Amino acid sequence: MIRGIGLDIVAEDEVAGWLDWSEERWEKTLAPCERKERIERGWKARHLAARIAAKEALFKATGLSFRPWEVGVVREDGAPGFWLSERMGNALEGYVLHLSLTHAGGVAAAVVVVEE
Repeated sequence: MIRGIGLDIVAEDEVAGWLDWSEERWEKTLAPCERKERIERGWKARHLAARIAAKEALFKATGLSFRPWEVGVVREDGAPGFWLSERMGNALEGYVLHLSLTHAGGVAAAVVVVEE
C-alpha cells in the first residue's frame, strides 16, 4: 500500500555556489556517504541538485522532519536509494522507499514513493 508520494525539482544554478563550501559546512548538509562520494567523484551542480531534490521529496512523502545529514542518496547496483541515520531508520521501519532521479535542462528532479 502506498503511504506517500513526494516530488521536488531543484535548479542546478541555485546550488552551484554551494560546491565551494568548506568541509565543516558539508558536514551539516550531507550524509557521511555523500561527503565521501562528493570527494571521490568530484560532484557537479547536477549531482548536488539531485540529492537536495531527493531529500526534499522524502520530506514531502513522509512528513518527517530531519536534518540533511540524516538522509543520504546512495547508488546500489546502479539504482538510487537512501541511506538513513539510525533515527530516521527507526522512524521509517517497516516502510519501503522508492527513489527516482532525473536531470534535464539545468534542473534535477526526484520522486519518492513510500510503501508499506
